Amino acid sequence: MIKKIMRKGIAALLSAGMILGLFPNSPLVEAQGATVSTTYEPIDISGSLNGNAIWGATESSLDVLMDDSAFLYSAARFTDGGLPTNGEITMPDTKVKYKLALGDESSKAYDGNDCIRLTSSSQSRTMDLRTIGVYQKIYVLATAGGPGSGHYADFKVTLNYTSGQSVETEYKLYDWYDTRTVDGVEKYCKIRRINKGYTTVETQSSSNGAPVLHSAAIQVDHNRLLKSITFTMNGKDGNPSDTSGLYCCVFAVTGATPVGVPGRPTATAATDVNKSQDGPCFTANWTGEVKGATGYRLDVATDKNFTEILPEYNNKDVGNVNSYKVEGKELEPETTYYYRVRAYNTNGQSLSSNRIATGVPKWASDAGITDKEATYDVETDTLTITKSKILTDTINVPSGEKTTIVLENNSTVTAPKGKTAIKASGTNTELVVSGDGKIVGGDGTEG
Repeated sequence: MIKKIMRKGIAALLSAGMILGLFPNSPLVEAQGATVSTTYEPIDISGSLNGNAIWGATESSLDVLMDDSAFLYSAARFTDGGLPTNGEITMPDTKVKYKLALGDESSKAYDGNDCIRLTSSSQSRTMDLRTIGVYQKIYVLATAGGPGSGHYADFKVTLNYTSGQSVETEYKLYDWYDTRTVDGVEKYCKIRRINKGYTTVETQSSSNGAPVLHSAAIQVDHNRLLKSITFTMNGKDGNPSDTSGLYCCVFAVTGATPVGVPGRPTATAATDVNKSQDGPCFTANWTGEVKGATGYRLDVATDKNFTEILPEYNNKDVGNVNSYKVEGKELEPETTYYYRVRAYNTNGQSLSSNRIATGVPKWASDAGITDKEATYDVETDTLTITKSKILTDTINVPSGEKTTIVLENNSTVTAPKGKTAIKASGTNTELVVSGDGKIVGGDGTEG
């Protein structure tokens, strides 16, 4: 029996497992399998963070700043005015749901970079969306220091689509002490702040209306997959030469579907998977008819985050069917592909379905594990090994991911000679190894 041990942010040989920390399911407002009102999907932006504006549970306050004089803090520090440790925020009026980066149920919530931060010396940043999808609007939860009440930090926003097209629009971000009513901007007031050099909450509280986080929408093309957003500071009140003293932080992004689109479909396991040199192909499948759907669109990618989508299967309209044969010259032999689908009607597209892998991920196959010896669940990032295996190389789990490896049927995983069996490295990397199997060193020693 394998016991659990935590490793986070360092390389670790795993002769035991790590505490389980699966990425939480996105909170949604959706009626499954029916046409729905606006649906909100928090988007993962954790791969683009460059600022630390929220004082986490275990980090030094010296490493944290929102503007040049103060910062926010986790409820793990102080419950009054602290940001929820699970990272979940619902706006009071619109009910838009956000998931703050690095927010989780652990005592280490918000430790490390937790936002995208722009200043006069760093005026542009591209936010890569790890939840690439089709939306009608993107809601942004952010705030600024420096503009002052009655003013704003102006931004040029570039929306980058997987089709290769980019569209520019504008975005205004208001000061975190600006409590005016502004059309299209909603305020989250349940926060307080701590001044630089202090470890106690400042006396001015949110009951006076400040500080606040601002929530506002950006219109996007609901027929295309949005892959990234570039924010470029355009100065105070739209004056490009006036950027001194501006500090802008984006904490979370949420996608919203149009009203009246179908509910999201459920993708099911691939069938007829052929990874041979002779015409690699597979059949993508999903559940029966979704109420209100007139057709489906299919994405196929070489990675689970769909940042590398095959051009032929980029938002491909496959008609009103429940399975589709994926083939063609873009497919490579001995390669695992990932797929998902969306239902559509005249109102637009649903949120994307769950993701399905056609085999084990590359980080497993690189160690010699085949589809005959293991299965892989994309949504929980779980590799289940069902047969004993002598590895050809170390299993290097992805950096920055939360991964589970389960050893079933008393299977034995044997490390290659002179190497470790499983290794996890990088910041915010978490791994669990569990099950009734065991890990054996290359010298035959169980460990």
